[in-house]
Amino acid sequence: MAGNADTAEVDDSGGRGSGPGGAARAMAKRKAPAAPTQQVKRPTRPEQSHRSGSKAAEKMVAFLRGVNVGGRVHSMRSIAHALGGAGLGNVETFLASGNVVFDAPADRDEAAVEHRVEAVLEGLFGCHIPVLARSLDDVARLGDRIVKSATAVNVVLLKEPLTQEQRVILQTLSTDADELELLGKEFVWYSATKMSESPLFKVAFDKKLGVPVTVRTVNTLRRIAKKFG
Repeated sequence: MAGNADTAEVDDSGGRGSGPGGAARAMAKRKAPAAPTQQVKRPTRPEQSHRSGSKAAEKMVAFLRGVNVGGRVHSMRSIAHALGGAGLGNVETFLASGNVVFDAPADRDEAAVEHRVEAVLEGLFGCHIPVLARSLDDVARLGDRIVKSATAVNVVLLKEPLTQEQRVILQTLSTDADELELLGKEFVWYSATKMSESPLFKVAFDKKLGVPVTVRTVNTLRRIAKKFG
């Protein structure tokens, strides 16, 4: 209640004074100005301090599609420099396959981060490079969730969650030698052969599913989580 402080200030009326002069002392206490110290003790500062710290940075990973494959060569150093110049913090790259780690506001939106990175890359290279963003925590959790083994274990990152119709299409792509397991905005590709020897190697998942994708080995995801976590 807002009246608690006022009650505390007048509660000690001094009416219990005993002996000679007790009534006078009681009157003096009634006339004395209220001590200001009880008012300044109201806990407003901790609440303000908590609100001001609500935008702490969070590590994110941008997975770039089609970088340094098929004759498209892009310098990871120039990518890191451009993203740092665009305001992203502590930008680092990992391997030449297009993995960029950086700081983003904790209240970030993955789609907004993807759009921002894509705009920087298009300005840098003059072509559109799809970007799929994940928090570093999500990357670590994904690596922990994959426990089954196979000759090749790859993770196909999706730009957006699959619809029910797209999930049905994904199920039809699985074979005896290639199991596809959907995990949220990714699916895991367990292959009984090397990736390049699998019948699915030539399948364009993005065209089949109608959504941009990029592929990384599960070991790459785990190494990113370990190095930057």
